Amino acid sequence: SGFNPKSIAGLVQWLDASDTSTLTLSGSSVTTWADKSPQGMNATQTTANNQPTTTTVNGKTAVLFDGVNDLMTFPGVNRTDETYIFAAAQTPHQTGDRSFLSDQNNGNGVGTVPSAVKLIDVSFGGFTEGVERLRISYSATSTTPTGPLVLSAVRSSAGLFVYVDGTQRSSYVNGATYATAPKATTIKAVGGYASGTFNLSGWIGEVLCYDRALSASDRSKIEKYLGKKWGINVA
Repeated sequence: SGFNPKSIAGLVQWLDASDTSTLTLSGSSVTTWADKSPQGMNATQTTANNQPTTTTVNGKTAVLFDGVNDLMTFPGVNRTDETYIFAAAQTPHQTGDRSFLSDQNNGNGVGTVPSAVKLIDVSFGGFTEGVERLRISYSATSTTPTGPLVLSAVRSSAGLFVYVDGTQRSSYVNGATYATAPKATTIKAVGGYASGTFNLSGWIGEVLCYDRALSASDRSKIEKYLGKKWGINVA
């Protein structure tokens, strides 16, 4: 399509595994996933046993996490206004909570929860449903792996809004269309909690972060770019 995420103002992190020049390998393990934004928010893992590997998705390289101890961390910035958009998939069913992106306090970020149904849990600064947190239904079956998907979390003083494959999603728990008061949060890990728990078994192809709440038009451009690139249907 020729679209470049840098054309949207406010890009502060861009992890793109399809650009293999951004991946530093030790054998088959990924030690560094370099940030393509000007901010240098590289994701790294120095412990050999905790380093992810790679896989191929839609003909492109993605980073593959083993669900046991694989995790990559980056410095992160404490923000209130922010948009995270990423393409990823949880490949097998996993019991318990699992995390795509997480914060310095471990509980916040974006992950999956098998409950009565399979939930996507998006929390920024707390766990009060409809205030700092939305838990949305991904599947009626709790054992369904989550994804492949393009997920967007847009937050500001106006609230926290969650989109899956281009469609806004409301809370499974109380029907809220958005959370009203997300708090400043530092996202600093990909593939699990920053403490090294709740590790994801699956792949992450690309992560984009902007230091503002994107407009619907800008968000849609990025979602469609990711959908086309990673073979995911986006509205």
